[in-house]
Amino acid sequence: PMLRLASELLRSIATQLESERDVNALARTNSRLFSCLDPFLYRHNVQQSESSALRWAALHGQGRTARKAIGAG
Repeated sequence: PMLRLASELLRSIATQLESERDVNALARTNSRLFSCLDPFLYRHNVQQSESSALRWAALHGQGRTARKAIGAG
């Protein structure tokens, strides 16, 4: 099954998804995928979406999300 794949392969699969929303949906399906893909998702957001997660976190008072976004780049 997919959950037995190496983290590198899971991240490679995530790069083939069309949007951050799709990666986020996959990451939230279980704790293994979340632990693998959540950091990937924040890095992708920094690189491809001009850190929109950080702006969103600042506007909505979400400190944890802001810290993750800052940590990603």
